[in-house]
Amino acid sequence: MENETVKTIIIFLITMALIFSTVLSYNANNEKDLMITIMKTDLIFSEAGSISSQGNTYYDLASISYEREENSNVEYYCTLARDEFSDATQKFREAKTPLKEINKPISEVYIDLIDSAIEIDNNMFEACENFESASREYDAGDFDMGGVYIDAMNLKIADHDKAVNEYNDLLEDYRFELNQLL
Repeated sequence: MENETVKTIIIFLITMALIFSTVLSYNANNEKDLMITIMKTDLIFSEAGSISSQGNTYYDLASISYEREENSNVEYYCTLARDEFSDATQKFREAKTPLKEINKPISEVYIDLIDSAIEIDNNMFEACENFESASREYDAGDFDMGGVYIDAMNLKIADHDKAVNEYNDLLEDYRFELNQLL
């Protein structure tokens, strides 16, 4: 009877050791998969950020052209900027896809961060549309309508600035969640 008890205890301990090692391995693999997903998302997010940055450069060139009263260049650079902002928002949306499969706080915060980046670029896209329209109106001699479009552009710039503040807050939340994983 004593041998049977010892055998049972040994089998129980071996079984528990196997279960414990399997659970540890499973958790390690899940954490590894999570980090790989985050790194892949970071790469796509970085690409989108580079595209967005090019859009900002074109917007800056449009602003310089506006100051020089070169309305055709304003339109040209705004068109280029809008193309970049559109491409960037599409790339940001692509970055969200792998995160949707993860049910962790970091993925939720990262998705919110990406949504905020999309909002920033959408505001710049619309600001450029209004800037472009204002330049066309100024070229046509309709300064009142040009002013209306400039006012609309300024509202979108204000929305952009608000979205940037939200983005920065979310970036801090993301950093916190990332540090929790590390």
